[in-house]
Amino acid sequence: MSSRDSRLPRSQFFRHPQWLGFRHDGYSVVPLAQYLKIRQQDSPSDREEAAEEMRKVAASTQSLLTFGLLEAVIEQPVPESGLVKDESGRLVMSKDGLAEIIKDWIERIRRSREEELNPWLERIHISLSQAHSLMVGFTKSGFTVFEALGDDAPSMACLIALIGEALVGAKMVFRAGCHRRGFPGLWCGPLLTERS
Repeated sequence: MSSRDSRLPRSQFFRHPQWLGFRHDGYSVVPLAQYLKIRQQDSPSDREEAAEEMRKVAASTQSLLTFGLLEAVIEQPVPESGLVKDESGRLVMSKDGLAEIIKDWIERIRRSREEELNPWLERIHISLSQAHSLMVGFTKSGFTVFEALGDDAPSMACLIALIGEALVGAKMVFRAGCHRRGFPGLWCGPLLTERS
């Protein structure tokens, strides 16, 4: 490797993105489409700077596509502490708690009555489809919605895709014959293809 290559920035895909602090805890679990509506922020004043407005949009989108998506699919509260941790005095998002969230959800699915599963699965498809559509739109715009995260923007997009893929994989517990559709690939197409 040349000395020029050693100066190239390291990949930011797998670092923990900063948590922008959108108000998540303390609200009811709702479908994804209602997540931001019940958490209305104060309207920005004319004096507010554009950078602060961009940060608010990034914060709400970050929370919507992580906590909002998880809660809409598993239909149970996910506290901020489930995905946010303190890393040297900086609040960051981490996948560290995701496995436990998914494990608990799978156990709830297995304990559910058969007649509850199909309606739940339909609601899951709606939430994952909505999140997928948002991610496709963000992909087309180069994830400019996360510009406020700076170098953390790529890792934020990867964390969202990881959460989506974990939910898609776990929903297979609903029934063996269920078709599996992947969450959106970020730069290289779908991460999973439809399978029986």
